[in-house]
Amino acid sequence: GKGYPDGLAAQDISFQAKVTAIANYYDNLCNRQDPKDSLTPHESLSLMFGKRQDKFDHSLLNLFIGCLGVYPPGTIVELNNGIIGMVVSIDAGKPLQPTVLIYDPTVPKKEAIIFDLGSEADAKIERSLRPSQLPPKVFAYLDPRVRVSYYFESSEAGSTAERLP
Repeated sequence: GKGYPDGLAAQDISFQAKVTAIANYYDNLCNRQDPKDSLTPHESLSLMFGKRQDKFDHSLLNLFIGCLGVYPPGTIVELNNGIIGMVVSIDAGKPLQPTVLIYDPTVPKKEAIIFDLGSEADAKIERSLRPSQLPPKVFAYLDPRVRVSYYFESSEAGSTAERLP
């Protein structure tokens, strides 16, 4: 009931406005004016779910998190073998095993390796990283602000990894 512009109560807020509020808040956490202050997609979802649930429609927030996964596209991750990469797509059936674009300075950026964590039993995400934690050459290679695209497929059709430009 404190929202702009009319201070409407939850039941009076339109579905579209509720969805927009969630997406806008998430985007603002991930893309702050000073990129050093931006949270990772993973951190943003954790904050929204853990400490800001009361600001959003619970069922829509859960759906939003379910669609983006535990490690949403654009999340910079470190794998258990020390490799750094960026999540490029998710499989709703395997939320901890997204498809990751791998940083490898020996491979040209336009030919970057895309690896499906679901295809390797021992590969897993150790932690998510903020872009500010990356050396400039790694950040430039992965360039999360340019490469991220969201592609959703019905769970019946399965998941496919798409090559990014």
